[in-house]
Amino acid sequence: MSIAELHGKLSPGDPQGAHDGMEDLLTSDVFGTMLYAGWQPAFARWLAQAQFVPGCDPSTCIADFLPSDNGADIAYSFWPRLPNNREPDVALWIVDHSGQASLLVIEAKYHSGLSGERQLIDEAVGVADLTSPQLRKWTFRPSIEANRPLHRRALIYVTADSVMPAGDLDTAVGGPNFKWPVSVFWLSWKWLSRHVAGDLGSVSPNSLLLLRDLSSLMKRKRLVDFTAFSRPPLGPLPSARFFTRRELLP
Repeated sequence: MSIAELHGKLSPGDPQGAHDGMEDLLTSDVFGTMLYAGWQPAFARWLAQAQFVPGCDPSTCIADFLPSDNGADIAYSFWPRLPNNREPDVALWIVDHSGQASLLVIEAKYHSGLSGERQLIDEAVGVADLTSPQLRKWTFRPSIEANRPLHRRALIYVTADSVMPAGDLDTAVGGPNFKWPVSVFWLSWKWLSRHVAGDLGSVSPNSLLLLRDLSSLMKRKRLVDFTAFSRPPLGPLPSARFFTRRELLP
């Protein structure tokens, strides 16, 4: 978490230096907090909102890839390189209590668009083609047992959109009968803030400061979803009363 960023010390007007509009910095802030704060229910609920994209098997469910309890082992690899030289932003290696391993590869965008119309397709192919020897070249924190066979693998596309960006996910670039080689999901950055804010009263002291800073950062970046209609009234409404005509006359 960048304290300078929280205090507005990174300038978006300096394209040559670090600035708060960088998607790499946002990726580092969010997934770095996941790494250091530990696997919190807020992160699980956020990732569980990921939606499968057109061209995927509609029976695909993101819950199949996520740990069902807090006993799972989760490791993070930042900016790993795929066999086809594509470089997604982060990969999550998840081993559940039964010993089955899943790999979630994240491609994150903030203000910028895709690096070519085939970026997501290339990354999905790279994830599908990834072998154990290639996986061992990635640096995971904490380290993993890379010889363990992968039970599932998926790609998640994270953007600042409030709805799925159909233009980015138009499968026509892969042909009319295109099918993704792995499960592919879309997720919004904006959905994270509500889950983090909701957990601030129930986390351990060691995680509280990290999650508070992350919540503040998402608000600063305006990565919050619209929840005004779900808020309770400001106070109790007065009871209904009917007036007679005599009471209304002067």
